[in-house]
Amino acid sequence: MVVHETYRTEAGQWIEPTDVELLHTDGSRSARRRSTGEALVIGDIEKMSKSKKNVVAPQEIVDQYGVDAGRLFVLSDSPPERDVQWTAGGLEGAGRFVQRVWAEVDGFPSAEMSDQRSDDAAALVLRKASHKAIKAVTEGVEGFHFNAAIARLYEFLNMLRAARTEGASPALLAAKYEGLVALTLLIQPFVPHLAEECWERLGQPGLAVNAPWPPFDPALATDDQVVLPVQINGKRRCELSVARGLAPADVEQIALADAEVQAKLEGQAVRKIIVVPDRIINIVTG
Repeated sequence: MVVHETYRTEAGQWIEPTDVELLHTDGSRSARRRSTGEALVIGDIEKMSKSKKNVVAPQEIVDQYGVDAGRLFVLSDSPPERDVQWTAGGLEGAGRFVQRVWAEVDGFPSAEMSDQRSDDAAALVLRKASHKAIKAVTEGVEGFHFNAAIARLYEFLNMLRAARTEGASPALLAAKYEGLVALTLLIQPFVPHLAEECWERLGQPGLAVNAPWPPFDPALATDDQVVLPVQINGKRRCELSVARGLAPADVEQIALADAEVQAKLEGQAVRKIIVVPDRIINIVTG
């Protein structure tokens, strides 16, 4: 449910948000009517209704930000089971996302990219980011956690923007193109008009809505590092970041050499270390 603040005059007349000017003075918040300058009472946040005039006209949203930005904001603000409080700031943020996606796609140097695979470290990092994003957004959509899925799209876009194309290797250009294609398909359920424009600009055939959902490679979607909680005598005391799949004996050596772990041991003798691979480290002292 989409909700919004209510505003009324001292006489009880409901006032539409478009006729309200919000003021912030010395940490306090007040409102006045734009058309008359009279002070207004800021009411509760309630579901939008014509009777209380706390409705934002869809046409105004479309005219200023576009329909995709409006859809994106409603889906990104909170889980489906919670109310969405309408805010101009949230809508502006969605509008910026739309513009930034298009800028990255439209500014890409070529829509005809060969399939480049190499040991280029930057390209591999970007390809991993793409597959992690596909996995996270897929899980978010399937679980109806649209806000979480969209949050990952924002992060993924930032990764793509950071991969500059000027002077980039062919492998990095190919990885970025692959990422932009994936991003286009991932945003399609949320901003379909933008997705179709991006799809065409990237030189992809047909329509994005008819294209298969992008698959992810589990090997690329898995982090190389894993954070292990360190327990001392059954109590969690700190964490260690180690390579995924590291042998328990190697994990023990890293733990005992870590300065933070040593500080938490407080000089106690280590009697036993139990390592559950990629899960937890349990140190027993005494």
